[in-house]
Amino acid sequence: MQCPPPAFLLFYYNTKSKAMRKFTSAETVEIKINSTNQTKFYFPELPNLRDKLIERIDTYYVSSISESPEDRALCNNTVMFKAFLVLVSKGNEVINRIPLNNILITATLFNSFPLNLVIDYTKSYIEIANTASLSASESFIFTFYFNEREFIQPIRPGSLMKIENIEILTSPTSIRRFHFPDNENLRNKIIKVIIYPDSISTVLTPGGDSLVNITVFKKSYLVLVSRNKEIINKIPLYTLQKNRYDENRVAFNNIEIDFVKSYIEVSDTADLVATEKFFLNIFYFDKDSAGNLPGTRERPRIPDRRRRWPS
Repeated sequence: MQCPPPAFLLFYYNTKSKAMRKFTSAETVEIKINSTNQTKFYFPELPNLRDKLIERIDTYYVSSISESPEDRALCNNTVMFKAFLVLVSKGNEVINRIPLNNILITATLFNSFPLNLVIDYTKSYIEIANTASLSASESFIFTFYFNEREFIQPIRPGSLMKIENIEILTSPTSIRRFHFPDNENLRNKIIKVIIYPDSISTVLTPGGDSLVNITVFKKSYLVLVSRNKEIINKIPLYTLQKNRYDENRVAFNNIEIDFVKSYIEVSDTADLVATEKFFLNIFYFDKDSAGNLPGTRERPRIPDRRRRWPS
């Protein structure tokens, strides 16, 4: 009888799987620093991620994202440089004190962290080398990526991928949740990629309006709804910016999105301008491109990469 591999081999071999390049779901979570007298900060209970096979993790500098989804400042760089991630799975510290710098997403770094673990969040934590520079008003944030079989739509080989744009006006400025408009070209479509343009080289939308200012952009989060479920839950808009586009990180696993119920949420402190707009490019397939896999009547399968080890 073949024995399962040790945890470090499980992690090493699974990081090479190309199947990790696409995902159906993502969740951004926050760890608050509520005390400056401790060096360990545990993840909260995360029911949306319970028993999910996590495939990638991102975290961010305060220079990239200035506020968390709960309107708290991100941890200052001094703290980030001495912070380490510990992830527990099945009672074992499988990821043991990896520097947070190794999983950062910045303007010049793509350190999105490949992973294949079912995580015990209440036993996992961030550890700080010492308490200097800690602030009780700051937070760490992480985005976890994973796949849910029921949301994957197979695409027939040779199907034509199209691109549509969406503009979302940040008006009235008294609200903080801006829903997508009802675009008939995107009804009942299968979405592959969403890109936010580079705000340096693209300053106007096709309609001639200004893109949202960089201060607002760094305080904005995307929520995408499918079948009345928020499957993409508050991922930073920053991760979709065009000059940071990387197929290994932001390609969806062919999902249907109810855009009318989806939205961009901004921080309460964001200085909105009523004439500015969010602008996104949506890469999609028509619904008639979907169906069962060629020659079969089966839905696509997500490989159980936990079983992939050398014999």
